[in-house]
Amino acid sequence: MSDDHRCSRRSFLKTAGLAAAALPLTGLTAGAEVPGVGQLSASGQRQVATVCGICPAHCLITATVREGRVVELAGTAGNPLNGSRICARGQAAIDLLYDPDRLKYPMKRTGPRGSGRWQRISWAEAIDTVAMKMEEALRHSGPAALALFAAGPSSHYIRELFAEFAVPHINDSHYENCHCNREAAYISTLGFSPGAPPRLDYRNTRCLVLLGCHQGENLMLPEFSRLLAARDRGASLIVADPRRSVIAARADQHLMLRPGSDLALLLGWCNFLLERGLHDREFVANRVEGLAEMRQLAAAYPLERVAELTGLSEESIEKSALLLAASAPAVIIHPGRHSNWYGDDVQRLRAQAILSALLGAVGRPGGLLLPLAQPGPPAAPSLYARGREGLGRALQGRGGDRSAVILQAMEQERIRFLGCWGQNPFHGYPNPYRTALAWQKPDFIFTCDLLPSEAALHADIILPEATFLERHGRVEFRADAEPPLVTVGFPALEPAFEARDPYWIVRELSIRLGRGRGLRLPEVATRLEQDLVDLPFGLNELRQGGAWQVVAELAAPDEEEFRFPTISGKIELVSRDLAEAGQPALPEFTSPPAAPPGYFRLLYGRSPLHTNSSTQNNRRLMGEQAENELWLNDRAAGELGLSNGELVLLENQDGLSSLKPVRLHVTDAIRPDCVYLVHGFGNRSPLLRQAFDQGVSDAALMSRTTTNPVTGMRALRNNFIKPVPLSAKPATRDPAAGSGDRR
Repeated sequence: MSDDHRCSRRSFLKTAGLAAAALPLTGLTAGAEVPGVGQLSASGQRQVATVCGICPAHCLITATVREGRVVELAGTAGNPLNGSRICARGQAAIDLLYDPDRLKYPMKRTGPRGSGRWQRISWAEAIDTVAMKMEEALRHSGPAALALFAAGPSSHYIRELFAEFAVPHINDSHYENCHCNREAAYISTLGFSPGAPPRLDYRNTRCLVLLGCHQGENLMLPEFSRLLAARDRGASLIVADPRRSVIAARADQHLMLRPGSDLALLLGWCNFLLERGLHDREFVANRVEGLAEMRQLAAAYPLERVAELTGLSEESIEKSALLLAASAPAVIIHPGRHSNWYGDDVQRLRAQAILSALLGAVGRPGGLLLPLAQPGPPAAPSLYARGREGLGRALQGRGGDRSAVILQAMEQERIRFLGCWGQNPFHGYPNPYRTALAWQKPDFIFTCDLLPSEAALHADIILPEATFLERHGRVEFRADAEPPLVTVGFPALEPAFEARDPYWIVRELSIRLGRGRGLRLPEVATRLEQDLVDLPFGLNELRQGGAWQVVAELAAPDEEEFRFPTISGKIELVSRDLAEAGQPALPEFTSPPAAPPGYFRLLYGRSPLHTNSSTQNNRRLMGEQAENELWLNDRAAGELGLSNGELVLLENQDGLSSLKPVRLHVTDAIRPDCVYLVHGFGNRSPLLRQAFDQGVSDAALMSRTTTNPVTGMRALRNNFIKPVPLSAKPATRDPAAGSGDRR
């Protein structure tokens, strides 16, 4: 690996506080080189440009292939998304390709569910079995007896097929955990979603505000690089977070607020701006509706009350509000990503959008950018229609999010056929004990994945999927890039062993089932050409251009002429959409449930070295971070007689205990009323030899959820734990108990 592209320990420490090891790769051999793909160098190496699939950032990368083996991954030089840089996870993606534990062949279960005992079978038998069981469930019980957990770009085709059968139970963990609440909040206020990643004008901003957004730990390299560049140009940074995260430590103002009080802080800022006349009066007069009602609501949040609710000083709240006013309209109130926190999340996110509007920071230089028209045919849905569709999708879950609905239906034995594609519900959702019991109920379960996770352990049929380096990726429109791009991933190698491209798998299934309008084309490349038909370039131009092309004809909407795609055509501080849905039209703060005596609120987050639970079997990354730690305030630790580095068990408010001890990180960088764990550890599949029994699962300590009244999404941060010294091991209660929603 060249020095230009190596992510050294020093450079990564500078940007994210952690580093990746550079271990040699030995052992497995992947598939053959893809004929005619990539540029051949004088040394006989082939360079294949593609899109990284190790995390949702989807950076543009180039794979170096030598003698049928990927030997290096680097950023594709000259691209406007991530340039020549990739993160530690991107470099370590080679280890995913050559992971000795990866799924290699189609298999059927020969032992009890969860035993990990399978027999190798042919692809024909595997596809025939899945199709037969699916058809049987449809014929005898109808679409409501089927369910699908499917997330990530490789799951697009299977979700498309299930939708053709009108299956109502389709869960996408990325959407439900990260985007659903945010779409409901921003669309019901501005008429459009901020995007994922969001369209933010880092180049011209003067002030950045992050509320519980762990940039640098939840590392999305393209956006994080823009944030660091904005800081280098002099932009101020305000971080509101109960913990001094990597990015909070670099802030001009770190507001270490009480967990769950974010909405109170936002309403306090709104009140300060309105009371002092520091809002953008012209913008609000011309572009905003509902100011009088918002002013009346915000008046209930003067500095002294907000200080009491948040645990912050009045001086710090006033200082941050004055900085916002002085920087306006070039202010970014970051929309965030994961949003299932306390149950008021839609209204909290609405308050963020409202604050942006009061600052005049919507569609103005340095703030939240207006949406671009998606490239496509002239008959494509309008921005207003897309907003209505997005809001409707977000509001569909008011009776409970899809994962909760599916789980309950499984427990009641109403789900006969279950599919799981590219996600692991045993880590992505609370109480995996309840999940494991529910997964014993369906007549038939199939999974398609890269590695033998807990979900795969419970499957009747396992389908091995090709890694992103062995398959084509989806066509993606990257509106967050400057300039906007279209990208497509290309395979560097043929799939190893008997793994297959997702399109091939779903197409074979569709042939047996006699459905699949979008799966009639014989090859995935032909399907991608069809997806690109309305653009001025095709697959070959993308391949030659480094897996990306600029969408040159797209222009940003004119702010003066832009009509917000809401019912009123203006930014709605009083949301007509939410009022019509029977929800509060203005965001009102309600305190979250308090911790029982002796317990701490459990917070969780990400590491720059891991992508949720999907990278814990990567030996290069696990060599740097093999387990998580429990962050505990130093004063709280002293009162409990606990010390830094001590091993403790964790017990939650319902008596659930961690399955193993976790090491304490005693610090003043977290408030004394909460603790913090990195998410994704505690894997229970013994077939994942690097990941098994490493660290503690935060999901396993979540037995209570609070349902968001607007979207039905389950909020996860109303669970509480206490650290228990090993000498006082707690008695564990029934792990399936106490798992219902607290509405």
